Amino acid sequence: MARQQLKASNYNFICNRLDERVLFFNFFSLTLLALSPKDAQAATRLLKNPNSTFSGREFDKVKKILIDNGFLIRADIDELNILSKNYFNSINDDKFLSLTIAPTLNCNFNCIYCYQEKKKMVMQEEVEKALISFVDKNLHENSSLNVTWFGGEPLLQYDIIKELSSSFLEICSKKTSKYQSSIVTNGYLLNRRMAKELSKLNIRSAQVTIDGPAPVHNKRRPLRGGGRTFDRLINNIDETADLINIDIRMNVDKENENKIEELLNELVKRKLNHKVGFYIGHTYPYTNVCADISSVCLSERDFSILDVSAGLAMVDRGFGSYREPRAINYNCFAEAKKGYVVCPNGELLKCWNDVGKKKEAVGHLLIPTSRQMIEKRKKWSHRNPFKLECKDCQLLPICMGGCLYLYNLNGKVDCHPWKYEPELHLLYYYYRKKIEQEIEVQKEFWSLVRKIKKLL
Repeated sequence: MARQQLKASNYNFICNRLDERVLFFNFFSLTLLALSPKDAQAATRLLKNPNSTFSGREFDKVKKILIDNGFLIRADIDELNILSKNYFNSINDDKFLSLTIAPTLNCNFNCIYCYQEKKKMVMQEEVEKALISFVDKNLHENSSLNVTWFGGEPLLQYDIIKELSSSFLEICSKKTSKYQSSIVTNGYLLNRRMAKELSKLNIRSAQVTIDGPAPVHNKRRPLRGGGRTFDRLINNIDETADLINIDIRMNVDKENENKIEELLNELVKRKLNHKVGFYIGHTYPYTNVCADISSVCLSERDFSILDVSAGLAMVDRGFGSYREPRAINYNCFAEAKKGYVVCPNGELLKCWNDVGKKKEAVGHLLIPTSRQMIEKRKKWSHRNPFKLECKDCQLLPICMGGCLYLYNLNGKVDCHPWKYEPELHLLYYYYRKKIEQEIEVQKEFWSLVRKIKKLL
C-alpha cells in the first residue's frame, strides 16, 4: 500500500528570536509550538522535505507533532480552496442576518476625530414598523440574528432600542432562531439602571471609548456643548461591569500614543483590570468630515508595533486576554449578502462609515430599490480576496482581505496588524500564553492544596 504523500502547509511561520525555543505558528490551524533547537531543526528539515525517509525516534516524534497540528498536511488538501469555499458560503449564507442599527444620528459628544456629520435625525415609527417587518421577512427558521446598536449615540433613544429589541426577541422566539446583540456607546448614559435594562433586552456587551487619562480624554471627547466626560465614564463602567461585558477602546494617534499606560494605571487603580476588556483602535480619516486629523494618524507599521506594546502593558497589569489571532470566514458583515446598516430614515447601507450619506444607500425600508442603489451594492461584492495578493499571504486565514471599506476608498488591501511585524506579535502571543498557563497551574495547585487540607 502506497504511503500517504504529505506537504507543508502554506500557512507555516517560524520565529527564531528566542534563545531556548523556536516558535512555529500555523495561521490555518492557529497552532503555536515552542520547540527545542534540536526538535526545531528536525521540524525544519521535515517541512522542507515532507516525504523524506528521515528515521529515528526524534524525527518520528516531531513528524507526528507537525501532522497533528496542521504544519504537515496531506498532499491532496487544497487549503486555499477550503478558505475560498468557507468565504463564499459564509457571505452568501441566508441563515445569518446581521444588522447595525442607528436609532439616531444625534450625539451628546463632540469628538475631535468623529467621521460623522452631526444630525438630529431620529428613527420614526413608520421606519420602526418597516424594520420589524424587514427582520420578520428576512430571518429564516432556525437561523441567527445579530444586532449592533450604533449612532450617533444610541442610548439617547433608548425607547426605540427597547421597542425594537422586544420585537426582535419575539420574532426569534417564533422562528426558533438565535439572537445576539451588543451596543457601541460613548458610555455617558450607561449607568447601572440602564445596564440592567439592556441586559433584560439581551444586549450583553458594550464598547465604550476612552482616549487616555482625564486631561487627554476630556480634550478629545468632550460633551457637545463643552464639558468633561472622563470621570462619569469611569464611574459608569465601574458600576455596570458586573452586569454587562464592557470593552474599553482607546483610539490612538500621534497625540495620545504615549498615554496608554497612564489610562491602564487609572483602570487598575479603580480595580477594573479584572472586570473589563481593553484594546486600542487605529484613528483613521475615514471621511471628509475627519480629514483634518490625517497628519496625526499613525502608519500601519507604527500602529502594529504599538499594538504589541499595549498588549505587554495590559498583561503586566493583570488584564485578561488581548486580541488573539482568530480564524475568520470573512472580515466584516459589510461583505455578507444579509449584512446591513440601518439609518434612522430607513436607508440601508453596507458600512457604518457611510452613515448619513444618502448617496451610499444600497436599499431603503420605505421606498423601492433604485438603479443607483443596485449599482452601489455591486461595489460591496466585487472584491475577491482570492484574486488579490492576499491569496499568497500567510495571514489570509486571520485577515481575509481586511477592511472592504478601506479597499474601496484607497484601492489597496488593508492588511492585518500582524502583517507588519509578525515576529513581534508572535513573541508577545507566546509570552501571553505562558502567563495564562502559569495562572492555570496556580489554580490547579491551590485546588489541590484545598483537597489535601480537607483530608487532614
